[in-house]
Amino acid sequence: MKNTIKTFIGLFLLCLAFSCSNDTENLVLEESTTKDSTPQAERGSYWDGIIATDKTGGGYTFVADTLLIKSDLEQMLRTGGVTTTLQTLSIAEKTADNDPADLGYMLIGSDNNGVSIGVMLARSGRNFIVEAGTVSSVACIGCTWGCNLSYLKFDGHKYAYCNANGCGANCYKSEASFN
Repeated sequence: MKNTIKTFIGLFLLCLAFSCSNDTENLVLEESTTKDSTPQAERGSYWDGIIATDKTGGGYTFVADTLLIKSDLEQMLRTGGVTTTLQTLSIAEKTADNDPADLGYMLIGSDNNGVSIGVMLARSGRNFIVEAGTVSSVACIGCTWGCNLSYLKFDGHKYAYCNANGCGANCYKSEASFN
């Protein structure tokens, strides 16, 4: 009788051990096949979609998570050798410096201390999305009274750049790719 109970308990524990390990392996396999956690996949979840939408009566509301956007822009700045914490995130309506008839939009993150980073946006109805063909962000680093993000239009494409506005050598540009 004692041997039967010992055998039964041994078989029970052995079955329990195998059933737990199989469930765990399946769970890990399911997670690894369904979740892509590369920076490009996380970035794509909001850079490829709607960033913000117009509010009735003026202004805009961010649709994408602003903390994720700030974090991503800060990473792009670090890639260019600038470590800072962005304090503000806004959408600015801009006119092309070489074509006063062309109106554009730029998503701008700023540390409010001389560093700003921008991404060209386009309007699609009431929504703001990343401008087609945009492959990088542009950061302007320098004096706080100038060094503004601006853009030029060539052959139907919009190119962001840093307008020194009298800052001279104190203003410099850094670009970081989305890839």
